[in-house]
Amino acid sequence: MSLPGLTRRLLMHLEQEVTQPPHDWLGQPHLEMKSEVTQWVQVREQLKDVECLLRMHLQTRCCDRLRTAAALAAVSGRRRLCTVPSAE
Repeated sequence: MSLPGLTRRLLMHLEQEVTQPPHDWLGQPHLEMKSEVTQWVQVREQLKDVECLLRMHLQTRCCDRLRTAAALAAVSGRRRLCTVPSAE
């Protein structure tokens, strides 16, 4: 038996259990958090936090406005990119 065939045979029951879990399975919320949509939402929320901090920093006296504005533009652009996959 080949290695991929053996691996598939060994993991077959685990795969069936994960695709059709029992109603009281404790790992269900954690598995849902591993979805691609959830990860995109988490990244977008983290980028919102960074954007907020940069905007607050722009309001201070000791701010290097050019560098902070460049960082803010980069974070805003990245956040806009993160919203596209979650909409599909």
